[in-house]
Amino acid sequence: MHALAPAPAPAPRRQVFVGTALTCGAATALVGGMVALWMRFREVAINGPDHRWIPEDVSVPMVAANVMLIALVPLCIFAQWAVYSAKRDDQTHAGLALALTGLMGISFINAQAYVLRGHGGVARAGDRRSGVQRRRRLPLPRRPLRRS
Repeated sequence: MHALAPAPAPAPRRQVFVGTALTCGAATALVGGMVALWMRFREVAINGPDHRWIPEDVSVPMVAANVMLIALVPLCIFAQWAVYSAKRDDQTHAGLALALTGLMGISFINAQAYVLRGHGGVARAGDRRSGVQRRRRLPLPRRPLRRS
């Protein structure tokens, strides 16, 4: 008696691929929505009474902002180098790449802290001057606390 050949293997499922595609789509929608909201706030501010996006007494130090922008390129390269070295079990280069990634991350955070410190706490006042209206919260009634 002759037996039939075994059935072919079922097609591989693509759960990880589909999940990654859905996650990328959701992240893209999130970033797009945030950019649209930012553009709307900026347009309202520019069309406001003083036609300014940034209040007069706020200055953004561009050197620190450019350091942050330029630091992103080597940060990505060093992080990819760390992944590449770790996959090939090259501990020396993986450690060096991780150290450089951390150093560039610290420089990015330092530049961001300098930029935020340079505002001097005036960033919140920009909402009132730029014409963006915030909803005011109603005060909650105070109730005396009962002690048991």
